[in-house]
Amino acid sequence: MKYKLILFFILFAGSIQTFAQMKNYSVFDKDDFDKKGIPKSLNGQVIYQGYVKGIGYVVNQIGEYKNGKKHGHFIFFIDGHLSCEEHYINGMLNGYSSCGESSGVYKNGKKDGPWKSSSDTGNSEIITYKKGKKDGYYERIFNMIKTVGRYSDDKKDGKWITYDEKGQVLTEIFFKKDIEVKI
Repeated sequence: MKYKLILFFILFAGSIQTFAQMKNYSVFDKDDFDKKGIPKSLNGQVIYQGYVKGIGYVVNQIGEYKNGKKHGHFIFFIDGHLSCEEHYINGMLNGYSSCGESSGVYKNGKKDGPWKSSSDTGNSEIITYKKGKKDGYYERIFNMIKTVGRYSDDKKDGKWITYDEKGQVLTEIFFKKDIEVKI
């Protein structure tokens, strides 16, 4: 464990040194951000460290701002652990995003395509999005019970099946625009 911490510190310190050598590099303090965490007229590479009130952990952010908006690749650390990685264009999420246990792609600020979430306990979820709305394949595994279905325009549509831990069908329910249909 000691060696992992030492290795992490060396890698983290090295990345800060790399950013420190970049043109337009600055270190900002909480007064440079408004109450929502948006920078006040910042430009260039930013390494920001702040304390989250009421929660008590330190957040480190490395990224670039252009005309006061997030622009490019951003990474976030909480208490020294990588928490989130996102891509922005003119302040709007655009591209691959991985935050916590969830990952997927944003297009023009909206989720698009499959988004996957998983936990250490074996639970997982896949939700397919189109322009920010659930649209397509859905799968959830919770406590070894699996549910599979489809969404259309943010509403359950078609056959939804729930399986037990052995793969046996527990329920089959049909939906049309989020309303259960008797067949």
